[in-house]
Amino acid sequence: MATNENKAAKLCEERMKDIDALLDQIGQEIGMMRREYKDGDGFDWALAGSLGKARGDLIEAMTSISALSEREIEDTLAELRG
Repeated sequence: MATNENKAAKLCEERMKDIDALLDQIGQEIGMMRREYKDGDGFDWALAGSLGKARGDLIEAMTSISALSEREIEDTLAELRG
């Protein structure tokens, strides 16, 4: 019979795999957008708003699984953008 720790470990592993798959899928969607909307053609404020919402949700997700604060994540993103 599986112990509670074994059940928890199995569930954690399943959820990490799901998160990996979702992040991969997000990357594929972003890549597709870049290919479809070359040179800014087709980008509009509605899409910018949707991407802003997704960005905010990802920052919130990051704060829930790490020790980083929203401010630290924002600072890191600003630094990566140069």
